[in-house]
Amino acid sequence: MHREFDIVSKTHGTHTVFIDEEKWEEVSQYTWSLRKKCNTYYAKTQINHPDGGWLYCPRNGQRRRKTTLQLHTLVMPCPKGKQIDHINGNGLDNRKDNLHVVDPRQNSQNTQISKLNTSGYKGVSWYRQHGKWLAKINDRGRRYFLGYFDSIIEAAETYDKAVCEYHDLINLERQLNFPELYNEYMVELGYDEYMADLEKITEKKFETSEPSC
Repeated sequence: MHREFDIVSKTHGTHTVFIDEEKWEEVSQYTWSLRKKCNTYYAKTQINHPDGGWLYCPRNGQRRRKTTLQLHTLVMPCPKGKQIDHINGNGLDNRKDNLHVVDPRQNSQNTQISKLNTSGYKGVSWYRQHGKWLAKINDRGRRYFLGYFDSIIEAAETYDKAVCEYHDLINLERQLNFPELYNEYMVELGYDEYMADLEKITEKKFETSEPSC
């Protein structure tokens, strides 16, 4: 079972948050606001800093030292050096099944297509100088060139294969241009042994709106 509640913001409008029923009592103690980042929204609140202490405020005198608490870290505490990733990409879907602990590299790999992208495909852009489509991939802070292509589809598939080979696959729908071709990619890359037992490959798919109980 899950619980839903709305956060109303003058800046961002009204957005719905999803949490597990078991977390409602703890979550409902706070007043939540919205923060927008990377094409999605997150829920946050202000709490007294765990280290305590007071700050001097010229207008109001002393006030308690505060820090920001994000809803997903309340639901799933995050170890130092790690991050909490929302598997379906909806930062307001904070049900435990949609959260997992990852390192920063893995978190950066499970992202939506950038708003700056004009090709419509991840990892693909038009290279005017050569009059071709350019495919590239980022990994561990570096950008790797995958080639020039006459066909935008071929460029997008080349990017997908590089993702399958070098990235940790968390959500095929978000990471690949053509998630329905995943099995074909893996066979072509020589991972036939993984295809022999598909039950070992776990694909977590969630709806980003109106999740079911």
